Parts: sequence; structure tokens; C-alpha cells
Amino acid sequence: MEEEGRKLLEEGIRKKLISPGRGELSTFPDGTKVVFHYRTRLSDGTVLDDSRTMGGRSKPMELILGKKFKLSVWERILITMKQGEVLTPGSFQLDMWAMTDKEQLDSVPQIHEKGNALFKEGKIKEAMEKYYNAIACLKNLQMKVWKQFGLHVALLVLL
Repeated sequence: MEEEGRKLLEEGIRKKLISPGRGELSTFPDGTKVVFHYRTRLSDGTVLDDSRTMGGRSKPMELILGKKFKLSVWERILITMKQGEVLTPGSFQLDMWAMTDKEQLDSVPQIHEKGNALFKEGKIKEAMEKYYNAIACLKNLQMKVWKQFGLHVALLVLL
């Protein structure tokens, strides 16, 4: 469990435990169906979704592991939980596709710094992945600007 917690932290996910659950931590191979209740909130406490009250009925979420769920952080957290475990909202880094343009741009220096730290630790492969992600983010933003302002901006950049 401690190892899984360390991996989550390395990925920028913070998990805050309210109730530890019971039994041993299970292993969940891809294709495992996970059923759970959830409540998502903004940082100010405003409830966005609650599986117990949505639509006037209590219907738990069902997720098939390994199927590229749109919020991958849920899958990462779920596989580290025991039956009956309860968490309070923690924090996590959004996947790039889920970020606004401003959030993407703001994240590039942070990703770069993480890459530098990994490089200094001798973790070259992991550092390269961070650098690649930062560059991919910038290229994505650049393509949006080109589409917004037209090809003439692209030509000016090349000159």
C-alpha cells in the first residue's frame, strides 16, 4: 500500500483517507468492473456530482479498468483502495486534454522543472517523458493559435 501511495504522489495525485476500509489491497487486472459511489466538488465545496442523489436516485458509478476512462485519475485512485475505504477530495494534475489553454500553458514550466529534477536524479527516461509532454503541450497550443489567426502567422513564425 505504501508503494502505491508513493507512485500516486509521483504522478501528482494526493489521496486523503477518511476511513481505511477492510481487508488486503486487491489486485485489479484490466477488464475488472469496479462499482462505487462518488461525490465531486469544487475547491470551494460546491458539489458538482453526487452518485447518491443524481436524478433523484442512488446509482453507483461503474467503471471497467483499462478502458481509458475519461478521468484516468479515478482509475489510478480506485486501484489503490480497499473495500469500504472512504476518501476526502485530494488533488491531482489534470490530463493535458482536460485542461484549458491557460492551464496547459501554465503547466509547461512545472513539467519542465519535474523533468529537470528527474534528470538530476539520473532518471533520464522519466525526464525525457516530461520534456516530451511539455513540448507536445506547446505544439498543441501553437496549432490552436495557427488555426485561430490563419496560416500567415505560421509563415511569420517560420521567417
